[in-house]
Amino acid sequence: MTFVALEFEHLNSTVDALRRSISNRRMYGVGKGAVTAQPRDWLHAVELAVRDRLVARWMRATRMQYEQDVKRVYYLLIEFLIGRTFYNALLALGISTTR
Repeated sequence: MTFVALEFEHLNSTVDALRRSISNRRMYGVGKGAVTAQPRDWLHAVELAVRDRLVARWMRATRMQYEQDVKRVYYLLIEFLIGRTFYNALLALGISTTR
């Protein structure tokens, strides 16, 4: 397999950049126009836009773990609090500071 180095655009978390990203994700990720999108479609677009901003950090942390050959602990919890995790992601990105 050949490795191809493709560059990616660093995503800003300014209000305008996030607004454009949500709109792009609604259109190209969810496949809905602004008029026909339901509230769940908008939520899905927001989730994707936030995830896009977390991926680079996640990949960097994973790469560092592999380089340091650290042990990992996997924990499965059925009562996983998705809303809380989403809010924590927003805080980590500095997008939301209020509760």
